[in-house]
Amino acid sequence: MDTGCPHHPPPMTPMSPPDPDYPVEGKMTIYVRMWGKKTIEIRNISPYAKVQSLKELIYGAEKLCVWHQRLVYGGVELEDSFTLHDHNIPDGQQLYLFLRNAEGESC
Repeated sequence: MDTGCPHHPPPMTPMSPPDPDYPVEGKMTIYVRMWGKKTIEIRNISPYAKVQSLKELIYGAEKLCVWHQRLVYGGVELEDSFTLHDHNIPDGQQLYLFLRNAEGESC
């Protein structure tokens, strides 16, 4: 919230320290297992990237519409507005990609 007054700056939100399970560089590699036996590797993604951003990277690599993608980790579908860190996904983990029934829909 901007107060508009230089003598009363907006309050700052404290940041939590990075989780020690993530690489110091702040980047990690995620493997995405697709139908069949194909696995794609997504490198140099931040643990603080949103799931939506990961889906956009998958679109760039495989041309699979973001809206049709369902990513699953540990038996739970990942929420687009959450980060990989929010979902407790450490470096080097494998996610599973499923496609929503897209019959009659376009990207």
